[in-house]
Amino acid sequence: MRQATSAKRKSKYPATYDTFKLRGQLEYVLRDSRTGVIVDRGKQHNVVTATGRGFALGRLVSASNTSLLTAIAVGSTTSAPTSNDTALGAWATARTFNVGTTLTSATNTACTFAAAASWASNETWTNSSQIGEFALIWGTTSNAFTLFNKITTGSFINFGTSNTLAVTITITN
Repeated sequence: MRQATSAKRKSKYPATYDTFKLRGQLEYVLRDSRTGVIVDRGKQHNVVTATGRGFALGRLVSASNTSLLTAIAVGSTTSAPTSNDTALGAWATARTFNVGTTLTSATNTACTFAAAASWASNETWTNSSQIGEFALIWGTTSNAFTLFNKITTGSFINFGTSNTLAVTITITN
């Protein structure tokens, strides 16, 4: 008769843990357009949404590589983002990326995507001059875009006619 043993049997095939992790970060600089003096600046981590993760995974399929991230969107609410968000809380505007958008990849370091957009002092948008959220999107209109990630600022950034705004969002795996 065999004795029962309390020790777990070790498999010759160890468990595999595969995860898709993305980290996002927003950095903004608000300047007085006349003097160039920095009025406000900030840096925060953001939430990469479920649709954003799906979008990134979809890029791995060659048949779906026709659509790429195109713009940074700005909204005027500070409601906390969730991974199931599909839109900004209060759409204000979007700007296609400036020159300097980069994608780096290597086999021995993390891949990084960085996108930048900026607004001049004479550019405003309807509904609000209070900025409370930013997002990377595919598309540029309030009713036709895919939300990749989203971050809220906690308190409003007050964009006025005497300011410029430069935004950079970085995604690293």
